[in-house]
Amino acid sequence: MTTGPGLSGQLRRVIGLIFAVQATDAATDLALAAVRTALAWIFIWYGAGKLFGTFNGPGFHQTVLFMANTATCVQGVCSLYSAE
Repeated sequence: MTTGPGLSGQLRRVIGLIFAVQATDAATDLALAAVRTALAWIFIWYGAGKLFGTFNGPGFHQTVLFMANTATCVQGVCSLYSAE
């Protein structure tokens, strides 16, 4: 299958829009850094609670038991991780 000459130009334009780099001011950079830091902290807080039981989280064993019983995870796979 061959592509027409118009498709290649369109594709280049779309790729150019996706990967274009635009200069931004310091306020925008600071706001993006704050949002990224806040989201990173949320993901770290949630993940550490699930895996290690920190921040009053259930811990890995309870999370696996929940997946095996409630979330209908494959019993054989989950039982490998819930063995003590």
